[in-house]
Amino acid sequence: SASIDLRVLDISSITSAAKSWIYADQLEKPEELVLYRCRMKGGLNLYNVKLRALAELMKSFLDTANNPKFKSNLYHRALYQWHVEGDRTIPNPGQPAYFSENFFSAIISVKNETAVNLATMKVGQLYSTLLEHFVTSELDNNGFRFEKKCKIESEHTDVDWDRTWSLACIPGLESTEYTFLWRMIHNILPTQERLQRILPRVHDATCTLCRSQDICNLSHALFDCSYNTWLGQDWGQP
Repeated sequence: SASIDLRVLDISSITSAAKSWIYADQLEKPEELVLYRCRMKGGLNLYNVKLRALAELMKSFLDTANNPKFKSNLYHRALYQWHVEGDRTIPNPGQPAYFSENFFSAIISVKNETAVNLATMKVGQLYSTLLEHFVTSELDNNGFRFEKKCKIESEHTDVDWDRTWSLACIPGLESTEYTFLWRMIHNILPTQERLQRILPRVHDATCTLCRSQDICNLSHALFDCSYNTWLGQDWGQP
């Protein structure tokens, strides 16, 4: 990916394979945004293949076009001056076929989004800036950039989400515990209510464990179901 611009089919194939592994034991898929957010923001920290590959290609181009620590490529230098800097005092070097149509506009976006010297940015910095620009944030009506909210954050605006996400991934938690908390907070645990909505063969959303005939949503399953009243009690008591 540092030498050639990955084809759309390649990106789709790699991304599909990664998602298949992540979704293997999940009845309901999380929203796209959640995949690429960091764990401290309630995400899964998955690499965005398209943007990571683009960052690799941008880094190799910038090193030969504008980084004083590398031997300069005259053609890449001309491409950088014309397409990125907007220098019209030189002949138009054209648009090479091995760079996508959006390649130089992506470089301009990174250049405008960060105060770091574009020529010396690391691949990780390029990727983080691209991810923020194209995936995890958006512009409001006044042109200010802010972080996109996932579905559960939009539904419960009164919750302190920074504290919630940090508590859900405290160091020392087992992977099973973290996974359960992550699914619970995103409200994708397979409760009877969600099974009835997702699976055609499930026709009843009431709780199958107690006799209350209540809808088995997340609140009922974790707090209200009489089947769970023994949880937290001393095992020595009857």
